[in-house]
Amino acid sequence: MTTAKQDDFQSVLITGASGFLGRNLSSRLSHSERYKLILVNRENHFDLSSNGWTDKIPATQVDIVIHLVQSNRFREFPEGAEDMFQVNMASTFELLEWARNHGVKRFIFASTGNVYKEQKGKVKEFSDCDPGSFYATSKYCAEKLIESYVKYFEVINTRIFGLYGPGQKDNLIDKIIKNVQSGNEITLASGEGLFLTPIFIEDAIDSFICLMNSPLPSPKLVVNLAGDEILSLHDIVFSISKVIDKSPIIKETGEEPKYLCGDNLNYNSIFGARNFIDFEEGIRKTLNQ
Repeated sequence: MTTAKQDDFQSVLITGASGFLGRNLSSRLSHSERYKLILVNRENHFDLSSNGWTDKIPATQVDIVIHLVQSNRFREFPEGAEDMFQVNMASTFELLEWARNHGVKRFIFASTGNVYKEQKGKVKEFSDCDPGSFYATSKYCAEKLIESYVKYFEVINTRIFGLYGPGQKDNLIDKIIKNVQSGNEITLASGEGLFLTPIFIEDAIDSFICLMNSPLPSPKLVVNLAGDEILSLHDIVFSISKVIDKSPIIKETGEEPKYLCGDNLNYNSIFGARNFIDFEEGIRKTLNQ
């Protein structure tokens, strides 16, 4: 088992620092004197769609890399394929080489639950992977690149399911909130829609901080980050409806519901069991902020 001292001062490089996960994580870490942060984003003149971007990283020791960036064009295939390749894969390779040459101790990557082959119920870390889109494939390929560097530093690939919270724009749950508020029709396959295991942003941030500081059972780790509850879109719509006190407009179709559900038992067994924020509480926090 590898070790990490909880009281060590750490220099942390975060890519995608202006994204939803990145800005919340960097905000939390910035309130502690324990961390020196290097924030990689366009506001700090980094362009991860171009080769050579690591040349702009300050010449300082970095203990932990948290690689959160992803292409903004992940929904656009094939038009956005080149940007997805460059940001999700090529920038990962460049950062891995930089980390290898600069004494990084731990490399944490934000992947996606979409890398798994779809199955009913919750997928575990050893479940079959079969990414069904260019975006998911680019993330899975990045995971494999990262694992190749395990002899140089510890690597953690996190597969995130259904991240949501205040300030997030244009994701599934944000769109449902807007549709309920606006009275727009919401289409649900077989009256249920997609099944998810949503994780609230505060729980995701707590999980990343735990991954930064805890001893690992081995130098290479794959871990799902998911909420405790399996919820259908029907459940999600009516939880949102209850909180905002407005009835949704539902259209049922005959299609079979799909599943994107992650099992978080591996995370709990390694880092200690915890109860994640339930969805209704998370939605209240989202709408109140």
